[in-house]
Amino acid sequence: MVLDNRHGAFRVPELEIPGSGHGVLHGLTFTVKDVFAVAGHRSSAGNPDWLRSHGPSDSHAAAVRKLLEAGATLRGAAHTDELMYSLGGENYHYGTPVNPYGENRIPGGSSSGSAVAVASGSVDFALGTDTGGSIRVPSAYCGVFGYRPTHGAVSLEGVIPLAPAFDTVGWIAGSTELLLKTGRVLLGAVDSGGDARCEENRKKSGDLLGSADRSGDACSEGDRKKAGVLLRSANSDGDAQGEESRKKAGDLSGSVDSGVVACDGENRKKSGDLLGSADSGVGAQSMENSMEQSGGEAVDESAGDLRMSRMFILPEGWALVEQDCADYLRRGLDKLQAGASLQAAEAVVAPEGLKTWMDAFRELQGAEIWATHGEWIGREQPVFGPDIAARFAWAAGLAGADHSPAAMLRSRITQRLRALLGKDGCLVLPTVPGPAPLRGAGPGQLERSRSSAMMLSCLAGLAGLPQVTLPVPGPGGLPLGLSVIGGHGQDLRLLSWIQEVWK
Repeated sequence: MVLDNRHGAFRVPELEIPGSGHGVLHGLTFTVKDVFAVAGHRSSAGNPDWLRSHGPSDSHAAAVRKLLEAGATLRGAAHTDELMYSLGGENYHYGTPVNPYGENRIPGGSSSGSAVAVASGSVDFALGTDTGGSIRVPSAYCGVFGYRPTHGAVSLEGVIPLAPAFDTVGWIAGSTELLLKTGRVLLGAVDSGGDARCEENRKKSGDLLGSADRSGDACSEGDRKKAGVLLRSANSDGDAQGEESRKKAGDLSGSVDSGVVACDGENRKKSGDLLGSADSGVGAQSMENSMEQSGGEAVDESAGDLRMSRMFILPEGWALVEQDCADYLRRGLDKLQAGASLQAAEAVVAPEGLKTWMDAFRELQGAEIWATHGEWIGREQPVFGPDIAARFAWAAGLAGADHSPAAMLRSRITQRLRALLGKDGCLVLPTVPGPAPLRGAGPGQLERSRSSAMMLSCLAGLAGLPQVTLPVPGPGGLPLGLSVIGGHGQDLRLLSWIQEVWK
């Protein structure tokens, strides 16, 4: 059967590798971003000079191999932005896949073809990569479900790197059910070596953060104080009721560590247990008695141990939402809360400001990108599109600089977010500030759109956390994205919980 490429999702539509003929994904089709090794196929990484200077792969990438063994059939190699260094989806050399929700809108990148292939119905699901938002942003713009896993939870073997300390293998699907089913295959739903595998993958990919709450255990009071997280009721809007809510939720005067206030156990009790239910269905006893390991997480799906018992919203993130999109995203939040039967509390986790966080992310990412690709660029002198060329020139200027302040900030952010979420907490924020921007915008508009998206996407990247983006109808029928970030290593918990509550 000829692959439907009317939306231009595929660079190589004729590529096809049949699945094993059996398994949980038998009968389903998937595509891969053109950065995954497929035996006999030459990946382009979105650039003709990369294609010219690299030969065909000898074997499949680890993630591709898992999906084929589970019965899925690979169809097509999907477009990507040049060397994955963009969030727009407009490729200077190979063109721009058409966003099914509006051909005058960008699809988002760098997993542009993967998102369009799923949104247009050409395949059932797709593999992509996410370093700074490259699964989450195009999924939001194209109205599909996208997932970035815990850093190191899925092997990057056979994937062209961008910035190894941030790179992840992610996937896109048209339903929460298929997102979870794919996740069980890629994460390994039953694998007693999950901790060791996740640790080994982190070492291979350059995650040097080390001990920042890697276990994903529920945060202790000491962790919260060290992390410095302000918690308050989500309806604290400055009126008397809001003031009372802040008092109940632990918004006390004074400062802890970074100048952000942590709530204590007594205030959690007073707040009606919004911040940690004593009867959340997440029992320590059952977690010990029956466990499945996946990427370091303890999971008991049959016993219902996959619920989230604490939900936080990020006021700094919601403040970035475009004015005409706010009500639509709030409806999405209401739907999530109704399905989960949880009331959200605000968590002010970025007293430094999200722009400061984004700047640290971009600095660390850029330095790694140049360390990864600088030698090839110097040798091959590739032709890049203007925006990508400018980005690589900026990254080159980071070589040899002292990045320790940004690295120290990343370490603090990691501790702060992992302490807040523990195993059973989640953080809800917009995926992007608004709908997909118009195609053909000037460099200034492209950079503004990219920066605003990265201020929201940098949280999971900096702390190595899993994040799912959910499609929400927006103004004029254009899709928006609502994101949920889970605890470190809690990938199957997050995916299972979303499948249960997002109806």
